Amino acid sequence: MAFKYIQKKDWNLYLLFLLCIITPVLAPLYFLCYKSATHVV
Repeated sequence: MAFKYIQKKDWNLYLLFLLCIITPVLAPLYFLCYKSATHVV
């Protein structure tokens, strides 16, 4: 529901904010999955 209140001009800041939060979390997970996948093969 919150998406309704986000102005179109604010989407860039909103996406940038999400990237700043998600990237540090997904990067290690992606690295671990990639490392384990290559280790198995």
